[in-house]
Amino acid sequence: MHRTQQPARSAPSRPAIALAERLVGILAGCVLCCLSGCGGDETGMRVWGEVTYGGEPVQEGTILFTPADGAEAPSAGGVIKNGMYDIAANKGPRAGVAYVVSIEALKTTGQRVVTPMNAEGDEVKVQYIPPEYNAKSSLKYNVSSSAQEHRTDFTLEKINAGPR
Repeated sequence: MHRTQQPARSAPSRPAIALAERLVGILAGCVLCCLSGCGGDETGMRVWGEVTYGGEPVQEGTILFTPADGAEAPSAGGVIKNGMYDIAANKGPRAGVAYVVSIEALKTTGQRVVTPMNAEGDEVKVQYIPPEYNAKSSLKYNVSSSAQEHRTDFTLEKINAGPR
């Protein structure tokens, strides 16, 4: 068995190496830009505060910040416990973005429902925060980029539901 001889390859020229290095740098920059979202301040902000309904602290619930008016930003949310919420910066709403705020909380009714998994019955809980503060929320929050921390309290007034 004999080999056929391959023509000798010449080493790449300096301009070709410089061009390749430049292209690799541009490509790396594009990848980093796409991964980080590129453009604008996209840092999450820590937000915390008190949530009350009808003058009483919301004992257990959730708070959700959803970008308003089609803004391209992630939603942020957290748990309300003993009337307080605290969302860390790495999970917080983005600076310079307006958000719609939704607040939900459940309370027990004193009733129980027997299920196949629990013969004693599960506690029945109902949403007691009206839709005007969650599903149909008009609560707005504009995240300022001037500070790294934002205390924002939400004082929710009782809404007279009337007949439904």
